[in-house]
Amino acid sequence: MPKVLPLNSTLQLDEVPACFGLTELFFGPEGERPRRRAAREALAKEKCISCVSMLKCRDLGRRNHEHGVWGGENDEDRALAGFPPRSPSRRSVVFAKHCGELAEGQTG
Repeated sequence: MPKVLPLNSTLQLDEVPACFGLTELFFGPEGERPRRRAAREALAKEKCISCVSMLKCRDLGRRNHEHGVWGGENDEDRALAGFPPRSPSRRSVVFAKHCGELAEGQTG
């Protein structure tokens, strides 16, 4: 299992993260259509790639089982990695969580 930051960690940043002020890009509205979500998340992930805080952010998203895009990962990505959101809201996230659990069972 990948190492992650402690649960009580906070981002200690020397620079402003790439997502600053772009909340609606990283966290979609309720009932967002799949095509629109895919486009929005692709843009958010592009921002993450160039961000100095990407790895710390990803680790916090995983550790806290967050929703939205964190460190270049969306809900499905984190679920596949073994860190599903606390309350999966889409079938694709539930499926990714199941696949992550199956993969973990095969390696553990």
